[in-house]
Amino acid sequence: MRRRVLAFCSALIAFATSSGLSLAVEGPRADLSGRPMVDIILASRNQGSNGALMATLRRSLERLDANVSFDERAAMSPREVADAAKPAYVAVTVWIDLGSPNVATVYVTEGKNVFARRLDLDRALDSVALDLLDVVVTSSVETVLSGRPLGVTREEFSRSLEQAPLAPAPAGPPTPPAAPPPSSPSHVVFAAAAFYEAALVAPMTAIDGPGLRIDGSRDGFWLGLSLNSHRRYDVTSAGATVRFAPEGFRLSFGRVFTLRHKLALIVGCGAGVDVTRIESVSTRAGLAPASAFWTTDIVARPTAEIQYRLGRLALGAMLGLDANLVQSVYAISTAPGNRPFWTPWRLHPVLALIVELSL
Repeated sequence: MRRRVLAFCSALIAFATSSGLSLAVEGPRADLSGRPMVDIILASRNQGSNGALMATLRRSLERLDANVSFDERAAMSPREVADAAKPAYVAVTVWIDLGSPNVATVYVTEGKNVFARRLDLDRALDSVALDLLDVVVTSSVETVLSGRPLGVTREEFSRSLEQAPLAPAPAGPPTPPAAPPPSSPSHVVFAAAAFYEAALVAPMTAIDGPGLRIDGSRDGFWLGLSLNSHRRYDVTSAGATVRFAPEGFRLSFGRVFTLRHKLALIVGCGAGVDVTRIESVSTRAGLAPASAFWTTDIVARPTAEIQYRLGRLALGAMLGLDANLVQSVYAISTAPGNRPFWTPWRLHPVLALIVELSL
């Protein structure tokens, strides 16, 4: 009989191995993409007014390579947190109770453990409060996803509610609902960047030079203002050499797409002005050099920028196309009339390498 049982167990193990079955191991749950799922539940008297908080948490948690979902409701209680069953596909559940004025309570649940943190806020969800909630939630989720213990067991948490509830009901008759708090200011993330840019303006004629950029992002949208100064370059044709010294600025607007942990794609479109100083360097006999003068070109620029973030620092590469709204044509003025000198391309491919620092 014992030999039959051992033989049956051996056959069962061999079948499970050959079928690709494995024993379940406790750990962070993931969705079909393989990324851990973080479920965030927000309780607030003003549902729909938590856009800035949701955008901030989504941006930070996606940097941990997590998928994030949100659920808003009117109220929650510590008992509900203690008794709630976690779906099998969710790695971490974060409960944020904003129901009390100037107080936020954060609960983080995973498996059999519960972590609770009460935060006193000076005012409504301003930028300081958003940063505080972001730090608490992100660090807690990162701790759980790394496999380190967090908080106490659900049994201990339940017993603490019976002894000293975290949110006791107020005594006396219910008070009328307070007026809605003022809308919190937009939470914009600013950054400063230095870049080096190169563009091909004509066959065998490339220009390059450094630049600076200031940009801001919020809720996945991006706005940038850049200034660049290209190195001077000479063009020789028809017996004359002319020097060009271009400078310009661009104002761009775009959308930020998170590709994976620390990696993002910014797709944008912008416009700007190029101002170029032009002066004669040398001319052949019979040609009189003209005085230096300035030209202005209005330019449209679609771009695609890839960014890899290392904390506050980001490294990026941008590929774009400068499109002059008006074709530039340079000519030499002679007695018989104007003679073509040089015609740059109307479309200039652009490549830039970028180093950015969040402020």
